[in-house]
Amino acid sequence: MQDISLMRLFQYIVPLTLLFSSLIADPPDWNFDPLAFEYTMAVTAQVYDGNTEISSSSDILGAFHEGECVGLTEAIEVPTFFGGGYAFLVQIYSNESYGDEIEFQYYNIAMDTVYNVAETIPFESDAIIGDVKACQKMQQPVLVG
Repeated sequence: MQDISLMRLFQYIVPLTLLFSSLIADPPDWNFDPLAFEYTMAVTAQVYDGNTEISSSSDILGAFHEGECVGLTEAIEVPTFFGGGYAFLVQIYSNESYGDEIEFQYYNIAMDTVYNVAETIPFESDAIIGDVKACQKMQQPVLVG
């Protein structure tokens, strides 16, 4: 029950965080309206290059279905007692209760570069994939373009 309340809290905090960070940085123009969708799922992920976690503060992970942005979040620092590093707690939205193939793009703010992520996840309404202790690992980011 506490996990669901925490996810709902992030559902509102993350968009506000992105709004304020966009005033400072020049992230990609990924926009979406969460109110336009009926279903949600939650994914907690970390981005890796091989065995090395590569995310840092203010990096962004976007979720996409057929090129449309359906989720967006900024990296948050994971406390050292949970393993440290950075994680992305992203709410993903859809108008289908299951089946949409969700793709991901990773924006590295330090390099000002967008990468495609190799992994995809099938959408499933109300699913919770990963947590800060056991994140979904996203491998092999490839430069977009």
